[in-house]
Amino acid sequence: FHLRQMLRVVLVGSVVAAAWNPVRFAQQAWFFNQPLTRALEPLDGNVRLYPRRGVEWGPLDDVVMGGESSSTWENGVWRGRVTTANNGGFAGVRTRPLRPAIDASRYAGIRIRVTSDRESRFKFITRDNEEWNGIAWTWIFDAPAGRRVEISLPFAEAVPTKFARSLPDVPPLDTSHLVTLQLALSKFEFDDALNPRFQEGDFQLTLDSIELYTA
Repeated sequence: FHLRQMLRVVLVGSVVAAAWNPVRFAQQAWFFNQPLTRALEPLDGNVRLYPRRGVEWGPLDDVVMGGESSSTWENGVWRGRVTTANNGGFAGVRTRPLRPAIDASRYAGIRIRVTSDRESRFKFITRDNEEWNGIAWTWIFDAPAGRRVEISLPFAEAVPTKFARSLPDVPPLDTSHLVTLQLALSKFEFDDALNPRFQEGDFQLTLDSIELYTA
């Protein structure tokens, strides 16, 4: 099901054929479409979502839309190269579906601890349904160069988006049913606004932890 939606995104553009990397696309598509092998460790009062048994991360770069950016994920270190070549301009890393879904309804938001190798502006994304191209509830955050920071992301401030466009008049985020987590580095923020801290080239972001927090 996810593979059909991923292919539909790729085939929308008319410039894809020139530089599209089908091998890398197949690798990313396989990761997100292969059968789940591990269930998510129950919360049971533990607010930490990462690291956590059953949370599997993989790169999701602009190759899925014909671009040439690329990244890898290993033990909490997300690194790669982002480029606007071939109408690209984003790199990302996303979890496979979290099953069972996370019930965060007793919490006020998500707190992350990250270290970036350069000053950058990133997105953090969660979803409350498993539709591949469904609503992406998004926060924007800044990370300085070479210093670990702790960033709070209140659920009340998450912006509903689809393909980097904000969506009006949608139901609120269902915090009782969070099914994916995602990080992205993109040349766009929302609604065609450019990311003022976007730089093409190599990047690295170390994710130390993701936790739920109360008000």
